[in-house]
Amino acid sequence: ALLLDPLDAETRALMDEIRNRQGQPALPGTSLIALRPDQWVMVATALWILAFTYLGIRHFRALPKWPALAVITLAALLALAAAWRQQNAYSDDQYMVLVDDLPREPTAGTPDWNYSPFRAGQIVKVNENTGTHAKIASAESSFWLPLEHLKQVW
Repeated sequence: ALLLDPLDAETRALMDEIRNRQGQPALPGTSLIALRPDQWVMVATALWILAFTYLGIRHFRALPKWPALAVITLAALLALAAAWRQQNAYSDDQYMVLVDDLPREPTAGTPDWNYSPFRAGQIVKVNENTGTHAKIASAESSFWLPLEHLKQVW
């Protein structure tokens, strides 16, 4: 769940409680670095709006220009950081299984119940993607899983 949404308060509280019971330190706080790239873009957009609102108000009142320029610069840096994290944070081949009892498919669309099915939350590495199915190759075998039951995680 933390891979899907690292800032979800309920998940973080549950994980903190589990880690405390095990005697491990709590999860790190919700710092800016924990934001997903799309959330970085939203923060940058909010800063841009604040800066340009400030510049708009400045036309009617005598206010200094430097605060708006500082906020615009900060927003630009956040947008660049979001672009960098989008390129580097997501793993192109890492997906999480979203449903319980997901069977392996030797060929796309034909489930094989002879192997133990995947449970929700398991991470798989995708080697090939057809648009409807993802091919997972391991040392022992290769098989397919429906993409509708997988979600890319970072």
